[in-house]
Amino acid sequence: MLIVLTAVTFLVMISLLVAAHEYGHFLFARLCGMGVEEFSIGFGKGKWVYKVKDGTEFTVRPLPLGGFVRIKGMVPEEDGSEVDIPGGFYSKPPAQRLLVLFAGPLFSILAGVLILIGLFLSVPRHPLNEPVLGMVLEGKPAAQAGLQEGDRILSVDGQPVTTWYQLVSSVRDKPDQKLAFVVDRAGKRFETSVKTYVNDKETPVLGPDLEPTNERKKQAMIGAAPSARRSTVPEAVGEAVVFPFEMAGGMVHAFTSTKRFKEEIGGPISIVTATSEQVQRGVADVILLAGLLSISLGIFNLLPIPGFLDGGQMVVAFMELLRGGRRLSMRTQSYLSGLGFTILVVLIVSVFAVDIGRLGGR
Repeated sequence: MLIVLTAVTFLVMISLLVAAHEYGHFLFARLCGMGVEEFSIGFGKGKWVYKVKDGTEFTVRPLPLGGFVRIKGMVPEEDGSEVDIPGGFYSKPPAQRLLVLFAGPLFSILAGVLILIGLFLSVPRHPLNEPVLGMVLEGKPAAQAGLQEGDRILSVDGQPVTTWYQLVSSVRDKPDQKLAFVVDRAGKRFETSVKTYVNDKETPVLGPDLEPTNERKKQAMIGAAPSARRSTVPEAVGEAVVFPFEMAGGMVHAFTSTKRFKEEIGGPISIVTATSEQVQRGVADVILLAGLLSISLGIFNLLPIPGFLDGGQMVVAFMELLRGGRRLSMRTQSYLSGLGFTILVVLIVSVFAVDIGRLGGR
């Protein structure tokens, strides 16, 4: 059942994110007077045409792992005749082509930001510094000890607890130990024992304000989160808008550090694994993953890999803009495409190597 639910969630999520990306290309192509021949979700031979409007076929193809917008006259010709096709991509000035190419990544990023804003407004995520349990993870020590959301922790091993920070401090340096908890539940007190566990990865150490510090280490946990409040509209917008910048910076660092590349970059296998994990956690976590993936899709497509990603085609359009609109020669375009293909193959092989390494436990 989990496999089926993960597969359906993954395919629906990817299809919606691709649709948002391609709609950016489609909308700005039409605004710039370019003819759009097909708007497709999926790849592969054969297609199901579900709508034809203003000369555009809206289709679904059999391999739902991507999509495309086929703009009229977008294939370069040996004789350069693509610039003479009415309503064609290359018949328009380089500035308009740049705008159309940029619109796809832009819409991916905007879609991700809007998803995150909606999530932050609806899901409590600002921790309150009081020792009241919010989410209690199923199967973890807190749940096994009978603790529930809304329980107030009064003391740990005889030490009074009045803030969440005190609760964290009482637990994090006591790995694999049974701790005596005194708990208040709706005005009734009871005692229980909770055995801590240690997270496999190093995580940031929280400060008294519950904000992460620069210190990271493996910490003992009980599998529960503090009670929290929802974001206000300004908070949600501000928090969501920061993500693209942080993720772009993270991607730059990942591509310049082998260690960070192995830790932070993932391909289809990692995405499916993450989808499976978030499906088990709940709808909110799936929505969070969708928002982050949409932003990642937009940023990734801005990479300047010629011939294959939007960023690479934007580089060509920008070069032609500097040349006063004159097209690059077919020889130059072929060279750039070959270079882009080489870079893309190296990147794909590297990502799959990381994915396979994770499956092997490395």
